[in-house]
Amino acid sequence: MLVDAILGSIFFAIGVITAAFHILVYEPAFGIPDKMKQFKSKMTELACYCQNDVELVLTKKRVNSVQCVGIKVGKITVIHRLFSLVFGHFVVQNVLALLITY
Repeated sequence: MLVDAILGSIFFAIGVITAAFHILVYEPAFGIPDKMKQFKSKMTELACYCQNDVELVLTKKRVNSVQCVGIKVGKITVIHRLFSLVFGHFVVQNVLALLITY
Protein backbone atom coordinates (compact mmCIF):
# COMPACT_ATOMS: atom_id res chain seq x y z
CA MET A 1 0.00 0.00 0.00
CA LEU A 2 2.89 2.36 0.73
CA VAL A 3 4.42 1.56 -2.64
CA ASP A 4 1.15 2.52 -4.37
CA ALA A 5 1.07 5.86 -2.59
CA ILE A 6 4.69 6.55 -3.47
CA LEU A 7 4.18 5.63 -7.13
CA GLY A 8 0.98 7.63 -7.27
CA SER A 9 2.67 10.71 -5.88
CA ILE A 10 5.59 10.28 -8.29
CA PHE A 11 3.23 9.95 -11.28
CA PHE A 12 1.23 12.94 -10.09
CA ALA A 13 4.39 15.03 -9.67
CA ILE A 14 5.58 14.06 -13.15
CA GLY A 15 2.20 15.01 -14.58
CA VAL A 16 2.13 18.39 -12.87
CA ILE A 17 5.71 19.17 -13.88
CA THR A 18 5.10 18.27 -17.54
CA ALA A 19 1.86 20.30 -17.63
CA ALA A 20 3.59 23.32 -16.08
CA PHE A 21 6.54 22.97 -18.46
CA HIS A 22 4.16 22.72 -21.41
CA ILE A 23 2.30 25.86 -20.37
CA LEU A 24 5.52 27.81 -19.76
CA VAL A 25 6.92 26.83 -23.15
CA TYR A 26 3.87 27.41 -25.36
CA GLU A 27 2.01 30.26 -23.62
CA PRO A 28 4.23 33.10 -24.93
CA ALA A 29 3.58 32.00 -28.51
CA PHE A 30 -0.07 32.99 -28.32
CA GLY A 31 0.94 36.64 -28.57
CA ILE A 32 2.12 36.03 -32.13
CA PRO A 33 -1.28 36.52 -33.85
CA ASP A 34 -1.85 39.87 -32.11
CA LYS A 35 1.61 41.08 -33.02
CA MET A 36 1.10 39.88 -36.61
CA LYS A 37 -2.11 41.93 -36.86
CA GLN A 38 -0.27 45.02 -35.61
CA PHE A 39 2.59 44.37 -38.02
CA LYS A 40 0.19 43.92 -40.93
CA SER A 41 -1.61 47.17 -40.13
CA LYS A 42 1.72 49.03 -39.99
CA MET A 43 2.78 47.48 -43.29
CA THR A 44 -0.53 48.53 -44.85
CA GLU A 45 -0.03 52.09 -43.59
CA LEU A 46 3.46 52.17 -45.05
CA ALA A 47 2.16 50.75 -48.33
CA CYS A 48 -0.12 53.77 -48.66
CA TYR A 49 2.99 55.87 -49.30
CA CYS A 50 3.52 54.03 -52.59
CA GLN A 51 3.15 56.35 -55.52
CA ASN A 52 2.24 53.69 -58.03
CA ASP A 53 -1.31 52.32 -57.69
CA VAL A 54 -0.37 48.91 -59.04
CA GLU A 55 2.45 48.63 -56.53
CA LEU A 56 0.05 49.63 -53.74
CA VAL A 57 -2.45 46.94 -54.72
CA LEU A 58 0.27 44.29 -54.96
CA THR A 59 1.74 45.27 -51.60
CA LYS A 60 -1.66 45.16 -49.89
CA LYS A 61 -2.36 41.80 -51.46
CA ARG A 62 0.95 40.42 -50.22
CA VAL A 63 0.43 41.79 -46.72
CA ASN A 64 -3.10 40.42 -46.51
CA SER A 65 -1.97 36.99 -47.71
CA VAL A 66 0.05 36.45 -44.51
CA GLN A 67 -1.99 34.40 -42.03
CA CYS A 68 -2.26 35.40 -38.38
CA VAL A 69 -1.95 31.87 -37.03
CA GLY A 70 -0.11 31.24 -33.77
CA ILE A 71 1.88 28.04 -33.94
CA LYS A 72 1.58 25.50 -36.70
CA VAL A 73 2.74 22.01 -35.85
CA GLY A 74 3.21 20.11 -39.05
CA LYS A 75 0.90 20.79 -41.96
CA ILE A 76 -2.44 20.34 -40.23
CA THR A 77 -2.35 20.98 -36.48
CA VAL A 78 -2.56 24.50 -35.07
CA ILE A 79 -2.00 24.89 -31.33
CA HIS A 80 -4.89 26.78 -29.77
CA ARG A 81 -4.99 28.61 -26.46
CA LEU A 82 -7.02 25.81 -24.83
CA PHE A 83 -4.38 23.26 -25.77
CA SER A 84 -2.77 23.57 -22.34
CA LEU A 85 -6.01 22.46 -20.69
CA VAL A 86 -6.37 19.61 -23.17
CA PHE A 87 -2.80 18.56 -22.41
CA GLY A 88 -3.50 18.73 -18.67
CA HIS A 89 -6.58 16.55 -19.14
CA PHE A 90 -4.50 14.07 -21.15
CA VAL A 91 -1.86 13.90 -18.40
CA VAL A 92 -4.40 13.45 -15.62
CA GLN A 93 -6.28 10.80 -17.57
CA ASN A 94 -3.14 8.78 -18.28
CA VAL A 95 -1.83 9.09 -14.73
CA LEU A 96 -5.16 7.83 -13.41
CA ALA A 97 -5.10 5.01 -15.94
CA LEU A 98 -1.61 4.04 -14.76
CA LEU A 99 -2.71 4.15 -11.12
CA ILE A 100 -5.78 2.05 -11.77
CA THR A 101 -3.86 -0.43 -13.89
CA TYR A 102 -1.09 -0.78 -11.32
